[in-house]
Amino acid sequence: MGPIRRRHYEPFAIKTSPEITSSLELVVELTKLKLTRAIYLGPGSLGGLGPPVGYSDAFFNARTDNGLGFVLLEKRLSSAAGYNKIGMRGVEMFDAREHYSGVFELLAVFTFLFFFRARLRGRDLIMFVDNVGVLCWLVKGSAAPPDVAPMVGVVHLLLAKPRTRVYWEYVDSDSNPSDGISRLFAANPLSARMGWSPVAVQLPGWRRGMSASVETCKRLFADWSR
Repeated sequence: MGPIRRRHYEPFAIKTSPEITSSLELVVELTKLKLTRAIYLGPGSLGGLGPPVGYSDAFFNARTDNGLGFVLLEKRLSSAAGYNKIGMRGVEMFDAREHYSGVFELLAVFTFLFFFRARLRGRDLIMFVDNVGVLCWLVKGSAAPPDVAPMVGVVHLLLAKPRTRVYWEYVDSDSNPSDGISRLFAANPLSARMGWSPVAVQLPGWRRGMSASVETCKRLFADWSR
């Protein structure tokens, strides 16, 4: 949505750029889905136990020393956790920058939703993120960095298609149970105590330069049309 927001401050601009076209296509697709704005935070589905709760985190120390982790907590179904040792594969998804902490935090949310997309179909979710900037991107549905904005858009399409409704919330790093998973992966002591058994997961097949469009989603997710 970023290009549309920025066009608001360009009153004499009349040409449609590729970025504007891509943003308009995203708006059209979201409109077709007839989304509800209701997010149920308290007891509701699953016999009054409330919605599942997700946490994600990313760690960046150097281009080859980084990782992401996440956990999905449920009261009736078994909780599940995952991780990925991002490495250069994740670095190459974005434009060059000095620090990748922020974009990797977004990638962690993207990977969480990618991994659990079938399990979260038609459900509510409370999702905790410990990066305020990324939380703002997800709430607004747009981001200023041109290499980040398309991924934010695809995250919202990934939620809209299976009608997963999310309430985004902040959690500080010390209270984030996925913090250790992003650094220690399967060896995280908290995971062992809680019985989560984090598994190695694949990153979405995102490539730098992709757009926030349904065609992109069809290329990324084999089950998109189901």
